[in-house]
Amino acid sequence: MSIPDILQFVYFVLPGFLSIEVYRAIYPARRRTDFVWIAWSLVYGVAITALVFHWAGDRLGTQNVGEFQILPIGLLLLLIGAGIVVGLLRAGLRQVRFWLSQKTGWLDRIEPDSQSIWAVINGARNEDWAIVFLNDGSTYRGYIRKFTFDPDALDQDFLLSDASRVDEDLSERYPITGQGVYLRLKDVSRIEFLLGE
Repeated sequence: MSIPDILQFVYFVLPGFLSIEVYRAIYPARRRTDFVWIAWSLVYGVAITALVFHWAGDRLGTQNVGEFQILPIGLLLLLIGAGIVVGLLRAGLRQVRFWLSQKTGWLDRIEPDSQSIWAVINGARNEDWAIVFLNDGSTYRGYIRKFTFDPDALDQDFLLSDASRVDEDLSERYPITGQGVYLRLKDVSRIEFLLGE
């Protein structure tokens, strides 16, 4: 395989790979096998490269990837930019689908799958207070202010704000006066949600 062949392969895979990485940085999902990752990178990359050459073919001096008449670095930068833009557009489209599904009841079927109950219950719609029961027997009340969501991680963490340590009957033992309680899901036996006030 010659250097031009390798460059052409990079031209076809790199924009798709960047598009997927940008999208996944905004909306995490479980990692797939390397074969699936490369295959989707190639699918998106071919589409992005074809669009770039169709749109900018005259500026590039050709509409054929193998006969470009600009410096390879210029073409590479153009394809990198296109991959990033496509990734951002895909993420924006997903955000629009979330927004539309929340604004109107009849469009709720277009809401994207969040791939995790943990992400669903901590979404923008959640205004409930959480009663968190830990494995060591302690119980906290508050609301989940921040949380992590990494589908590949074995554990997630979250910050319970406006928190209080409570007894079994939910009477307050003492308030948490700082930022809240930092917790890991592996230490939690269950979480109950109460309507927010």
